[in-house]
Amino acid sequence: MLPTTEPNRLATLRDQAQNVDALQRKRSELRENTTQIENRLRALGMYVDQIAAESQRLSGFGLTAILYSLMGKKTDRLAALSAEWTTVNAQLAESQETLAGLQQEVETIERQLAQVGTVRDEIRQLMALKQTELEAAGGDAADRLKSISGEMALIQVGRDAIKKAIEAGDEAIRDLLDEMEVTTTFGRSKIGQGSKLISAVMKAGQRDTRNECASRTRASIGRFQRQIEKAIAAMGSRTDAGLIDAGVTLKRLTSEFSGCWLSRDAAGDQSAASAIEHLRNAGMQLEHAKTQLDARAAELDKERSESILREG
Repeated sequence: MLPTTEPNRLATLRDQAQNVDALQRKRSELRENTTQIENRLRALGMYVDQIAAESQRLSGFGLTAILYSLMGKKTDRLAALSAEWTTVNAQLAESQETLAGLQQEVETIERQLAQVGTVRDEIRQLMALKQTELEAAGGDAADRLKSISGEMALIQVGRDAIKKAIEAGDEAIRDLLDEMEVTTTFGRSKIGQGSKLISAVMKAGQRDTRNECASRTRASIGRFQRQIEKAIAAMGSRTDAGLIDAGVTLKRLTSEFSGCWLSRDAAGDQSAASAIEHLRNAGMQLEHAKTQLDARAAELDKERSESILREG
């Protein structure tokens, strides 16, 4: 039995959790509305300041006041500004009142959420205890729950491997962009122009720099490729062809990438731009794989919860 004096404690908590979700959605909506009102208040405040400044100029002895006086429009313009000022200030007061109401609603929801902040933790604890009881009792339901737990554990291994691979991919792209910047900056140098000897030395230096940058790039791409291999191994039969192809492409990049790929005139498949495209494609394949695992995990979690509640 569940460690509680209330027979339907789990069902009660799940109802409260749904209420938490509704409150959180309402809070997000109120915060968006609050931001909109705050922006409106700032705009209205600036408009009021503009009206006040123009009224002050018309009331003084500056060029604006003189021109309006000569045209015979000074009095009419001051009257129009006064009417505008009254209208805008009314809008300002209304917006301030709306903002205060929104802020009060948010505070009320915050207090409600604070009261049920531990609901999900208690639900997880009770669900785990109930699952243990059901598995100990044996039967078809117990076998299915054990199977779900095993698959969820494998999915988490896959998720962790994909996360590391995505991080390695981001690092590889950053490294390649950095190396491109180094070689591009070096290539723009005009030192040695007019001197064949110095120019030859500079070209040799540029070549050495490109080769050094290419070596670092190969190492970075290689780390990414190895992490993808680990992700593929962790996913097993769930791995789709797109991710496998991406891994093969990165393996080729690791072996073929050379300093020529970092040259300013490099084009086609043997260029830094092409390498970045392949890296980004591999990253998208990983994100796709992660989405698939997340969807499967959500299905299993739903099935597990329904089974526990039904059998309980």
